[in-house]
Amino acid sequence: MAVSPDGRTAITDDLFGTLRSWNLAADRLSPIELRASGRAMFRPIAISPDGRTVAARADNGTVRLLVAATGRTLRTLTSPAAPRAQLPTSFAFAPDGRTLAVSGVHGTASLWDLRSGKLRATFAAGTSPLASVTFSPDGRTLATASADSSLRLWDIATGQDRATFDTGRAYAASMAFSPDGHILAVGTGVATFTYNVPLPRPTAAITTVCAAVDRAPTPQETAVYRLDTTLPPACPRHNVQGSERQ
Repeated sequence: MAVSPDGRTAITDDLFGTLRSWNLAADRLSPIELRASGRAMFRPIAISPDGRTVAARADNGTVRLLVAATGRTLRTLTSPAAPRAQLPTSFAFAPDGRTLAVSGVHGTASLWDLRSGKLRATFAAGTSPLASVTFSPDGRTLATASADSSLRLWDIATGQDRATFDTGRAYAASMAFSPDGHILAVGTGVATFTYNVPLPRPTAAITTVCAAVDRAPTPQETAVYRLDTTLPPACPRHNVQGSERQ
């Protein structure tokens, strides 16, 4: 089951693969059937932050994007590899709703641009199946959980593995960041555990860099490491940005 962030819509999947949309704000619950495959249980599903779009795995291994209110197919995402070779195991929408993360049975997570339908990036987390994937609240970090009990935090901008945790327990069936992004809650078949996560603090990082160098960061450096682009220019004591200094 997946519930929209505003708590107004729920998407359920039954033993026969039938998806239903529920308006939780209605006086009387009356679900809308989105689609029925006639088979497959425990199908991964996710709902977008605005509650309008549902991501679901089709029987052929592709990813379907459906209108939550009607079940109409908006787009089908197909892996460059054979779909079943990258059979999706979980989905997560980015906080801005523009990107979908898809985890696969062969240890690879992929990011899809939902406006273009193009594959944006892939993250190889090993050979064990990925069980869960989620975004940090600021959308800069992707967390993946493997069946080998490892958790990884990925820098989406650079594709680098920021940190790896070994839970030493059953693999994570679900994950969620705290609103401030400092804590990652991990649900397993045993219990729920929490981890303090070493996510970068971009604004603080820029301040540290400015104190150590004699130039401002380049626009490219700022784009990667600075969180809030509405703030005043970094390194105010340097009058010229790094890219302009000769």
